[in-house]
Amino acid sequence: MKRKTVNSKKRTRRTRGNFAVTMLIIMVLVYSVVMVYFRSSINALDTEIRQLKDKYSALVKINDDLQGRIIEAHNLNEIEEYAVNKLGMIRPSDSHVSYVAYERNDIGAQTAKADTQIIAWIKGLFK
Repeated sequence: MKRKTVNSKKRTRRTRGNFAVTMLIIMVLVYSVVMVYFRSSINALDTEIRQLKDKYSALVKINDDLQGRIIEAHNLNEIEEYAVNKLGMIRPSDSHVSYVAYERNDIGAQTAKADTQIIAWIKGLFK
């Protein structure tokens, strides 16, 4: 009877040991599967980021080209022609220019007054 008890204890120990090893293997496999899934998700997001950066670079180039076209379209001659023909403006000549004699102190007072008017106007924009 003692042999049966000893043999059954050995079997129980082996069974427990086999169960622990089996559980460890299953846990390692589950961990590996989860890690592979997360890594593939990261790679997919990285690929998407690279594609979006490429699209952004292409759009920036297109935007720069369009801004260049706008600048070319609005050259000074066209602006002058529009101002003269559509708005009725005239080019200044010597008869339109007036020279004024001034003293240095007068300019400082006028500038200070003009500055306060500009500052008041700017403050009015934010009200």
